Amino acid sequence: MEMRRRLILLFAAALIVVIVFLYPSMGCKISQDQIAASPVKPFVVSTPEGYAVGLTLNLTNLADCELTADSIRVSLGTITYPDGSVLAVNESYSESLQTSLATGQTRMFSYAFESYFTYRPAKLVLTIEVSFGEAGSVTVFDGELEIPAT
Repeated sequence: MEMRRRLILLFAAALIVVIVFLYPSMGCKISQDQIAASPVKPFVVSTPEGYAVGLTLNLTNLADCELTADSIRVSLGTITYPDGSVLAVNESYSESLQTSLATGQTRMFSYAFESYFTYRPAKLVLTIEVSFGEAGSVTVFDGELEIPAT
């Protein structure tokens, strides 16, 4: 009876050790509703080379684990200019973030397009995705972004 009890305790201890070591590697999986995004705010800066265009947004981690935002991917569909002309771009741009986001924490993220725009845009049709590595990716914006005139 004593031997059986020792074996059960040994098995339980081994199971606890395995769980402790494997649990962190299981990671956290996220879904769309576990990341809250603020409205996207565009910005435009006039330069001698053209117009630098970018955007900012706040993300809040509603998941029950800490997340690391690995990268942001911006897919630009079309650009509409103030005169009504539309340019189809259909390109994607990525940028590394490597920013941790604790449970309940809100952080501001920004992105600026790598190349200058020849003319000041009025609207951008784009999709913004943030990758959280093994936890997954979340689309934080998908639609038309109005660019203020000033």
